Amino acid sequence: MNKHERDQIIEQTIKKIRSIALAKGDEYANVDALQNFRDAAALDQESMVKACWGMWKKHIVSIAEFVRRHDRGQYETLEKWDEKLIDNIIYSMLMQCILVDEMTSRGGCINQHELRFNYEPIIRCSYCGVSEGEYHKGGCPNHKLSPNHPG
Repeated sequence: MNKHERDQIIEQTIKKIRSIALAKGDEYANVDALQNFRDAAALDQESMVKACWGMWKKHIVSIAEFVRRHDRGQYETLEKWDEKLIDNIIYSMLMQCILVDEMTSRGGCINQHELRFNYEPIIRCSYCGVSEGEYHKGGCPNHKLSPNHPG
């Protein structure tokens, strides 16, 4: 396979992932896109991360079985592989959504431009609201005060 053929497969896969993820997202979610994970977590009194992992493992087990069959010379169709592999990718994306949801609900922030996740809570100057990230823990640049100084 040459680079161009590989790139075409990647582009086609990305389009399939987008189409399937959006269609299933509409099918499984209402206003809260993660409601099914919240409900599953509540049923077993566990975190949404663990609930997602439980659902995701089903797809990983299927892929593992495909690999075992492949090594015995029992080949699945590319269509079946495609379905399993895309489901696996979608669950990794759903796990990321759950982690972002949990982090932001704890007061964390996401740098959307660099796609870096910051799991520390946002600390702000109680006087003017400047965030700690803007003054690097050295006190508010506007007031030369600590973040929790009442002003």
